[in-house]
Amino acid sequence: MSASLATLRKTPLESWIACRTHAAPGTLTRDHIATYQLAKLRDSLLWARQHSAYYSRRLHGFDESLLRSMDDLRRIPFTSASDLADHGAEFVCVSQDDVQRVVTLASSGTTGDPKRLFFTAADHERTLDFFEHGVSTLAHPGDKMLIALPGERHGSVGNLLAKGIERSGVRAIPYGLIANTGEVLQTMADEQATSIIGFPVQLLSLAAEPASLADRALSRLRSIVLCSDYVSPAVLQRLKARIGCDVFEHYGMTEMGLGGGVDCEAHHGYHLREADLLFEIVDPQSGEPLPDGETGEVVFTTLTREAMPLLRYRTGDISRFESEPCGCGTLLKNLQRIRERVDSRVALGYCGAVTMADLDDVLFQVEGVVDFSASLASGKITELRIVCRIVHADEQKAIGTLLRMLEQKVGAIRRGTQSGELRLTIEAAPGPLEFHGAKRRIEVITHR
Repeated sequence: MSASLATLRKTPLESWIACRTHAAPGTLTRDHIATYQLAKLRDSLLWARQHSAYYSRRLHGFDESLLRSMDDLRRIPFTSASDLADHGAEFVCVSQDDVQRVVTLASSGTTGDPKRLFFTAADHERTLDFFEHGVSTLAHPGDKMLIALPGERHGSVGNLLAKGIERSGVRAIPYGLIANTGEVLQTMADEQATSIIGFPVQLLSLAAEPASLADRALSRLRSIVLCSDYVSPAVLQRLKARIGCDVFEHYGMTEMGLGGGVDCEAHHGYHLREADLLFEIVDPQSGEPLPDGETGEVVFTTLTREAMPLLRYRTGDISRFESEPCGCGTLLKNLQRIRERVDSRVALGYCGAVTMADLDDVLFQVEGVVDFSASLASGKITELRIVCRIVHADEQKAIGTLLRMLEQKVGAIRRGTQSGELRLTIEAAPGPLEFHGAKRRIEVITHR
């Protein structure tokens, strides 16, 4: 179960960042981190301006020595997902011989045309270093972690995670995305896994299996790590009720170099990879930086990236820095868990808007629901169609419950169905829904 406040361990990322930023033992402060980040920011700007064709144009005449405080960040232009899609190769700062891995993304926290991300061996080494120290929050030497993430290719998230955690003494059990729950449970039982990391809906499907199949595998778990998508409180509650172990969350995207932050035993948000990444929260419309405690768009700048530095990259994620200190006692910043994105709100005619997170928070409260897809078609009547994967439960009874709950708890849906402007349909999927290993979204169908 979750640790009590009296026994909370401070996140080990603090001591790691102290080492990486060359702070003497016991002397790390926010001022020290800011001074380190400002120096690294100047270095990264100079490196990008001198070696990247794209940033050479964008930063022409820019004098990085004039960056004297974090308030000067606003002088640096933003980088967007469309910039990466349109000018990908022009971002690269090293020769092709020095590029160890190229990743092509159709979507990774951002949407639009495919993007290509380039990494050197040194870039991957910093990610391995983060995974090695980040895992010590949620696993211990001798633990065995099943990695339910893509890992077939060198430099993929599962591949790097396996290498990083094994440096900490945690044995990696590479598996890949879950296609068969029975098979992965058998692997967990055979390998005596004590921890597992994967997508929320995939791990929820394991917890929904009958006790006869799942108990032998799940009873050994001491920690669960959820990543790569929004984690609904309903999912957390069901996992904790079924398995009884601590559940952690990781935040990252390929653009960040895969690792961005991880929560601690206090579960108050993500502690960030502040030695390699500089995070900001900005107003999504104006782009103006926002103070701690105010909600806006997450923006990051790479501080140590060789192949493809990114300056003030707009993630599209919506969050805020917690203004209250974390219960674990760290001085590291605390980023509130990501619930939605700038472009995630889908209008239901004139009745308001809804997000996938709104649907998650309601649908996953119902036992048996382990996944769903949602699509919206606009016409004379807006149609919201939800297809649920319901396991080991009465499908028709579950669908009736879901319809009532959505109309009661989601204001835009209630107004739409009452006014007749929205038609809501829910049906059970005949089998597992197709899983692409990406953030789940409401599909908007445009009639032509």
